[in-house]
Amino acid sequence: MVFFYLVDVKIFPVNLPRQNQYPKSIVINDEIYTVKFVTNLPGMIGQCCGGERIIKIKKGLSPHERFKTYIHEVAHAIEFEWGISIPHELIDEMEAPLAHFFLTNF
Repeated sequence: MVFFYLVDVKIFPVNLPRQNQYPKSIVINDEIYTVKFVTNLPGMIGQCCGGERIIKIKKGLSPHERFKTYIHEVAHAIEFEWGISIPHELIDEMEAPLAHFFLTNF
């Protein structure tokens, strides 16, 4: 299935992964994070628990929203594991450009 999304006023066709195509674990700075899709995530669509090394993404999101949320939460995990501070607004702004980069190059 091909979806289109807006990035800097350009439309890019991309094949977004299905929920079951996401890795169940990822490695960030030699630490293993579990990726879970959950139904109960009150008031949020995603969450990164650095101390527990778990990324949670709410089930039922559109493919586009799911991928952006995944990128967003991975950025928080990178922040935690590398000991850097990224302003939340910057993470929000980088979701679409990073999603576009990964989807068009991998």
